[in-house]
Amino acid sequence: MIHLIKLENWGPYGELELDLDHAMTVFTGPNGVGKSYLRDAIVFAITGTLRTRRHVAKKNQIAGVAIRDGAKAARVEVLLAGGMRVVRRVTATTQTLELFDPDGTGDRVIPGSSQELQDELYRRLGVDEGRALAALDSRHFLSLVEDERKALLFRALGAGVTAEAVEKAFVARGLTGADVQSLARAAARDGFRRAEQAAIEMRRSAKRRMDELAAIREPERTVTGLNGRTLDLGTIGLEQLELRVSSLEHEHDAMQRSHGRTLGETRALVESHRRQVGELDGEIEAARAAEEPEDLAETEAELGEVETRLSELRGWQEKHRAMLQIADSFERPSPCPAIPGSFACPATAKQLKEHASALREHRDEAKEALAAIDELLAEMLPRHDALHAGVRERRAQADAAKRAAARIPDLERRLSSVRDQLAYAEQVASELEDAGQSKNAEAIAELKTRLARGREIVAAKRAFDAGRAKLAGLAQDRAAAVAQAERANQLVKALESDGIEQDLVREALAPIRERLAETGTLLGAVNVADDLSLVVTIGGRARSESQLSEGQWHALGILMQDALASLPAFPVLLVDEIELLVQEMRGRALGALQRLVSRPYGSVFVFGASERAIPQKPLGGSIGVVWCQGPGVVVTL
Repeated sequence: MIHLIKLENWGPYGELELDLDHAMTVFTGPNGVGKSYLRDAIVFAITGTLRTRRHVAKKNQIAGVAIRDGAKAARVEVLLAGGMRVVRRVTATTQTLELFDPDGTGDRVIPGSSQELQDELYRRLGVDEGRALAALDSRHFLSLVEDERKALLFRALGAGVTAEAVEKAFVARGLTGADVQSLARAAARDGFRRAEQAAIEMRRSAKRRMDELAAIREPERTVTGLNGRTLDLGTIGLEQLELRVSSLEHEHDAMQRSHGRTLGETRALVESHRRQVGELDGEIEAARAAEEPEDLAETEAELGEVETRLSELRGWQEKHRAMLQIADSFERPSPCPAIPGSFACPATAKQLKEHASALREHRDEAKEALAAIDELLAEMLPRHDALHAGVRERRAQADAAKRAAARIPDLERRLSSVRDQLAYAEQVASELEDAGQSKNAEAIAELKTRLARGREIVAAKRAFDAGRAKLAGLAQDRAAAVAQAERANQLVKALESDGIEQDLVREALAPIRERLAETGTLLGAVNVADDLSLVVTIGGRARSESQLSEGQWHALGILMQDALASLPAFPVLLVDEIELLVQEMRGRALGALQRLVSRPYGSVFVFGASERAIPQKPLGGSIGVVWCQGPGVVVTL
């Protein structure tokens, strides 16, 4: 319940304090006198938002709507049941929230960021943002689409889409397992449509597996053997084939050891040695061409001179800055500038004046000197950086030249060794040509071909055996894939819009329908369909939301607002534009108000521009009336 509201520079109100201890308070008065600002203040205090007729104002728009003309900030304070105070301040650029709890000696500030404090406020009120907006705005529920209405419904009742509830609904359909738990968590976290898409992907994966298994065929059974004849892989063992390939390998190795390198291999070795000789010649030539820079010492000496000069300039710069600091401290002395301490300064006024004059002259001289030094530094620093970079580059060149010169002896030794190897390889190649080694090379090449073919046959035999083993378990795999696809299909059906979600909606709608059966007679008969669309039967004729008059549509919004806010009861119910309800129901409007407080809220605030919105007699408890006479002027009746 809200006991008190204080406003400072809020809309047309400079300062306003209202006691709101009645179960129902009616705010009435002509249009344009500030009723809406009082309504907005209550909504803003609880939610931190403002809602216009069409949308929720953005944070950077609130200041332009709320702050009084000529003021820099606005303040709203409400006192809740239990003594908690909620204070919000708005400036052109910031919004702040403070919560205070009574502790016996005064108010205790509740620590936390703005979001943490907002969450704490909602926790104390037992709601979240969506339900709070629904209780404070008659149009809120009717402005939502189906999925948004469902989300609000579940949050309002604290039921429905939790992982446990969804999993329980799966179990009722005979579905259990890790995939069910995963989908239940997805439905609770991301919504049923996302969970349905995940189940559809599971079904697609199962169907792809079925297609893959259907595409598996009998492996190739025959190949061409080493003798050129057809070989049946089903009648020969793998060990026999591997033994034959091992025999060919031994034969090949023996021939290689007996005859040495072939002529082609020797010629390739000769070409390799010739390339190495060319590469080493190039490296030696490049090493000899590397030279140390001639002007390194000269550049280093020049850099040293510049650095010495820079050091001198910076020393003079520090001295002049110290002189400026002494002069400035004398201009603004706190204790005696000459003798530290808190006792009286021994210097006479005349001495201080003369001392100050001398310091001012030194300060002017120091400023001129500092300006000259800054100019010299600005001129010399680029030169210093360029010399430093030049020295670094020349030292790198000198180091590279020294390293290159040090490598020359080693490169020459390697070149001599490679030339000796080249001469030997050329001699071996000549001898092989004379001995007719080319015939031996042909025999080795033929043996290599047979060995490669033997290895291919062994690989084909292994693939054939693996295919046969795979086919042996194919029937079982196909049955498992079909079962998986069927299970995925059941999961998809359970997650479709008319599945578990609809069951949960019906369960959540039960108390809403019960409440509307009690209050809906104000219009006629109100029915909430499973898709959360609303149908009102008036005079025997069923009408959808779009077929209602403005007054009927507004009355329907109030009924849904009450149904959501009263289950369980929200501390505050705010009904706006009650004159539309009065216009539609005439004499029954008072009965409507009485029904709204029959399931007691902490506070019911009713706003209306019509004088007929003011109750003429007590209705189930004390009723307060606030008459807004003019902009910023209110009278409590």
